[in-house]
Amino acid sequence: MKSFNKALKENPNNDAVYFEISRIYQMMGKKSQDKSLEFAQKAVEIDPDNIWYHKNIIAIYKQQKDYKNAAKEAKKIVKKYPNQKGNYYQLANMYIHDNDLKSALKVYQEMENHFGYEEGVVLQRKQIYLKLGDYNKALKEIDLLISHSPETKKFYGMAADIYLSQGEYEKAYENYERILQIDPTDGRVHLAISDYYKMQGETAKAYHETLLAFGSRNLDIDTKMKVLLKYFQNSDNDSLVKQHTYELLDTLVAVHPNEPKALAMKADFLNKEGRYEESLIYFHRVIALDSSRYLVWEQMLLIEQRLERYPEMASESDRALRLFPQQSSLYYFNGMANIKIKNYISAENHLKMGLNFVFDEKTKSDFYGLLAEAEFRQHKFGAAEDHFDMAIKLNPLNSLALKDYAFYLAYNEKDLANAKSMASKALEIKPKDADYIYTYAFVLFKSGEKEQAIKWIRDGMAKFPENKKLQLLDQEVNKNE
Repeated sequence: MKSFNKALKENPNNDAVYFEISRIYQMMGKKSQDKSLEFAQKAVEIDPDNIWYHKNIIAIYKQQKDYKNAAKEAKKIVKKYPNQKGNYYQLANMYIHDNDLKSALKVYQEMENHFGYEEGVVLQRKQIYLKLGDYNKALKEIDLLISHSPETKKFYGMAADIYLSQGEYEKAYENYERILQIDPTDGRVHLAISDYYKMQGETAKAYHETLLAFGSRNLDIDTKMKVLLKYFQNSDNDSLVKQHTYELLDTLVAVHPNEPKALAMKADFLNKEGRYEESLIYFHRVIALDSSRYLVWEQMLLIEQRLERYPEMASESDRALRLFPQQSSLYYFNGMANIKIKNYISAENHLKMGLNFVFDEKTKSDFYGLLAEAEFRQHKFGAAEDHFDMAIKLNPLNSLALKDYAFYLAYNEKDLANAKSMASKALEIKPKDADYIYTYAFVLFKSGEKEQAIKWIRDGMAKFPENKKLQLLDQEVNKNE
């Protein structure tokens, strides 16, 4: 700044120095804008033909949000340089910022008169008419756009949007049809036509258009998923909606076969419908494409647990743990699966590791109950008893721990009264589970209540005729008769 001030002392009419000082003040922030404007105006006084000096003044006024004066300055530039398009756009923008929309329209008209048709100008005029609420003039501008570019889909879409906003659905539909004549695969337009048919009460036609939209590769998957969610919400109460949901999901997966979102959505719906085997196939496909989705792993493991696919559950929970080593549920799944396949040492190790990531009492109870089962199966009876006690202390309604502890005590013929109490309590919590009926009957048998045991075994076999554990217990109870 000192060198510039020195230069001005030597030559008070040095316009370039005034301009540079103005720019320095401009960069110093709001408090220096008045000083910046003062030096900028001095530069223009000395050299009024320099366009950059005028543009500097406009920039200062814009920073001050003084769009009226910015427009006055921009108008001088247009007058001085009438063959430069950018100057007209700049002037119109200043009027728009100042909310002087009619003056902006005049500038755009002058521009068109001077340079001829230009798409950007017509689009700007259309926007101004929409802001003014003059929809007919906005539509006329769109007609002008279409006359110059009849194959451009977006212009018909603009017209359709205006007609929709005014409740003129038939005219909106006509414009959608024009788009489809240009591009029959336009998914967004098919969805828009679907909405039109819904308003007309023509649900079959509306669904047909939705199906066409789902078959379009140029409609993004997120839009399709939003539509599908609405179908999901109504599929339980309407068999036709459920059928349509399946058809839309099949189409979604066919069009996006390598999109994890599409596959996961189909897997979720099949799971919800109780089609677990099929659901599992799609969850596996998701994992093959994207293994970073923890919730997909969790859903997959829950289904494998339901289907009693314990070897797969053990190996896949191992894989998941390599990706998500701090997810406590994975240790629990792994422990459960390894107990079921009699890999008790691995189950014990994983459950102990998982406890490092568990903080709420209910989940700790689940872990201790399962850990006790793994220890019991290894004949680590002291540790098993301690962990069963901890599980039930943390959650007295832990039905699995109650059942397993009762079985453990009966198996070792210890504290049979307590075993019977726990087995009864577990059965109250889960009265329709064959394993709980079996455990209660087993405890009764070990307690010497043979007739009661036979009654529970027979009741259980009537409900679960294929249950092997009940069949074997029945043979054991009746082997001397």
